[in-house]
Amino acid sequence: MKVSDKAIIALSALGLAVTAYLILYHYSAVQLYCPNESTVINCTRVLNSSYSVVFGVPLPILGFVFFALELLVFFRIKTKEQLIFLNAIGIATVMFLIYLEYVLGSICAWCTVVHALVVALFIISIYREK
Repeated sequence: MKVSDKAIIALSALGLAVTAYLILYHYSAVQLYCPNESTVINCTRVLNSSYSVVFGVPLPILGFVFFALELLVFFRIKTKEQLIFLNAIGIATVMFLIYLEYVLGSICAWCTVVHALVVALFIISIYREK
């Protein structure tokens, strides 16, 4: 197994873990740890905003589905383009979510971790050899 393959698996697993934590925060009384909860970095404000739910589905669930699909496509991949296409959708979504953080005037540290994972997966999927 190539290093890029191991990286895709590890980054996707990390994405599943982070989004699972955010799902637990959304549905239970799990304490959310957010470093320097200030005006600019404010996970609570972002994760509890009206933008944090799309068609009744919390964004962390959609993130979890994305990372699960990443693994599914990776293990069942037919062409390199399928993985690139999925990650291009992820990049477009991340850009929109960053815009929403700008609108809110707050950055969610956990969301930024997820965004970085999506960007890394996109870059790896482009440069990965089949």
